[in-house]
Amino acid sequence: MRAKRSIVPDRAGTFQPREIGDDTSLWNRGEERADVDGSSRDQQRLEENKMIIPFRGTQEEKKAYQEKLKEELEEGIIIPIQQDQVKWWNHTFLKKKPNGTQRKILDASKLNKEIEKLYFKMHGLEDVQYLANQMEQSTSLDLKSAFHHITVSPNSISYLAFNFNNNNYAYKAMPFGIKHSPIFFAEAIESIFRQIKIHSEIKIMNCYNGILLIHQDRQILKTQTIEIMKTLEQFEWTISQDKCETEPKLIITFLGWIWNLKEMNIKMSEERKSKMIQALNDWCNTIYKSMNVKIRQLAALIGRLNFLRPQIKEASLYLIELDKAKTLALKTESLDGIMIVNKVIIKELKWWIRRIGDNQPESLINKTITCTLTTDAYPQGWGATLIYENQIELIQHDCWNKKEVEMTSNAKEIKAIYYGLLRFEQVFKKMQDQVILIRSDNTTAVYDIGKWKAKEFLIERIKQVFYLMKRLKLQITTIHIPGKLNSTTDSISRLCRSGDYTLKDRIIQTICKTWNYMLEIDIFATQYNKLINNYATVDLNDLGTYFHNAIKQTIMKNEVGQSTGNSNSTDLAGTIVVLQTKEFIHQIHFPWISRQDSGDGIENERQGSKTSSRQCGRLPSGPVADVGRDLLKRYLKVRGFSEDGVNLLFKGQRFNTVKRDFYSLALLQDWLDIERITIEEMMKKDAEVILIEVIAFHTRQNNSVASAKSHKACLTIKQSLIYKKNLASSTSSKQINKAPANSSIPHRRYQNI
Repeated sequence: MRAKRSIVPDRAGTFQPREIGDDTSLWNRGEERADVDGSSRDQQRLEENKMIIPFRGTQEEKKAYQEKLKEELEEGIIIPIQQDQVKWWNHTFLKKKPNGTQRKILDASKLNKEIEKLYFKMHGLEDVQYLANQMEQSTSLDLKSAFHHITVSPNSISYLAFNFNNNNYAYKAMPFGIKHSPIFFAEAIESIFRQIKIHSEIKIMNCYNGILLIHQDRQILKTQTIEIMKTLEQFEWTISQDKCETEPKLIITFLGWIWNLKEMNIKMSEERKSKMIQALNDWCNTIYKSMNVKIRQLAALIGRLNFLRPQIKEASLYLIELDKAKTLALKTESLDGIMIVNKVIIKELKWWIRRIGDNQPESLINKTITCTLTTDAYPQGWGATLIYENQIELIQHDCWNKKEVEMTSNAKEIKAIYYGLLRFEQVFKKMQDQVILIRSDNTTAVYDIGKWKAKEFLIERIKQVFYLMKRLKLQITTIHIPGKLNSTTDSISRLCRSGDYTLKDRIIQTICKTWNYMLEIDIFATQYNKLINNYATVDLNDLGTYFHNAIKQTIMKNEVGQSTGNSNSTDLAGTIVVLQTKEFIHQIHFPWISRQDSGDGIENERQGSKTSSRQCGRLPSGPVADVGRDLLKRYLKVRGFSEDGVNLLFKGQRFNTVKRDFYSLALLQDWLDIERITIEEMMKKDAEVILIEVIAFHTRQNNSVASAKSHKACLTIKQSLIYKKNLASSTSSKQINKAPANSSIPHRRYQNI
């Protein structure tokens, strides 16, 4: 009989029979309050739940219920009970299992509210990740009706009563539906495994009703698995043979996931994948037709999608609309209420269909942290420091633009992390598949990035960080640090308050030649000093590293070659380098190398204004411009342009013109990242559709008509070049010009238009 007393080992190691059940105080808390305090409300609640709740279902369901009831009576899981002994009536229902059989569940939702809370940490998928090592063999066991092996305390049986066909029954074994059932099961099975581990070499982990066994040696694991099965059967636990995998494997299915210990990754099974895609397609059709659905069904869908979080880390970022619809419906209805789902949700469901269809495995390898990025944001600017290899510290800082200044403090902190990752992109490209520790004094940013979830108004910011991390092939872990320990980055973020000054080129060159003096630029020079890209050769074993920079001027090749060794120069794109020793941080100033007179000084002086506007052939650089420049180069590379050909396209154009083009292409890159579209896929799409979608994406974030028209003009020119198609004269292009202005009239005369 399965419902006999579960035999578990005591602390001394001997096996003694013991009843494992809730203490009476956990169940009749309301009754005690009524007796001791004389609370009429608690007594009323007890009286309300003494009303018999009959089973409701079709004739077919009643027949299946009758068979299940007969089986439970024979096995001693339930017993008949007199009506005057019942203290709490519960509703029961059947739930179909994946294998087609039925499971009877006690609806103890009201009873669970009266039961005191117990805190117990259950084993989860993350525990499997830390337990398993690469190339280890594994087997799995599954217990049948696991909770029914736990005996309920006699004082608690009267609270587990239900009615069927005018007959009264109560659970003698722990039913499915009680919130403490998983806890008591875990305690019971863990006490057995604690004794097994003493005499065994294999790793054992129980998770819910599944048991995972791991060992390096295949034969030892196979032998121990059989012995453990015999031991569990001796303690009257029933093993579901059809769900067990007793043959050691490198790839095993456990808890609905496929664990590949050869490549150390995890992914969902093909069966789950196909079922999820089918369910999501059915939901899309239901929403299209505006059909009624139960709120409980929507909640179940959200739960099924949340289950995929171990493989799809960004799951929470694409459940916002679903959660919003459920929350809004629950304000006026119960879980069993009816609702019509908004069609806005279809976009999220389509994303889930694509993401589940990819079924990309998620790595299980625990990598060590190789570098630390510390960021901080201030109302006027941000700062970031990157420390890697425990000795090199790179520093970046900048000011917010007009739009970013108006962001909330949390949004600024997240944006500071995004800019920190983006500015150090060249460094991260050399250390792919590494773990980066992000430190911030903002708890919201640390939590949101660590869990990849956020409030609705921060979702887009978190998505930017996630897809940048994915593009750089990095893993991120976050930690919060008190503000007083973040002094260095905090000081850098405040540099934008300092005055910014610029010097005229011709005058300062004349002064330098007259004095025969080489100036040095302060290491904390800000962006408005018009610094061009820094060129540096970093020797990790030598602190005598040379740095070169210039203000609005180019460095002669012979000077670069003599001072830095041109072949080994690394473009750090404005990065300030600080070499840290054990005693102090050694700050190296940037020597300013003035360009020597090459014989055309008079000509340059005559065309001073033209040189200034053209920026001496220099391309715009920055967190946004770099993204746009890289995207354009990749597009033109697909078209067949060489690097020299690409550079030729930029020559002769004004600096600000190229800058606007790069900013518009960066907007295009943001849209591609959010829509998860590659360059090759985009080249196959219609150019006019791409243009309209990107401008629509921009207008959702910025309602400025001038900004929309500027981006539209730049993208039209660049896409005409990429697609070999004149978009300027197209009908779609002309309509886009009118749309932003019509939708942004500041004072409408007729509000109903």
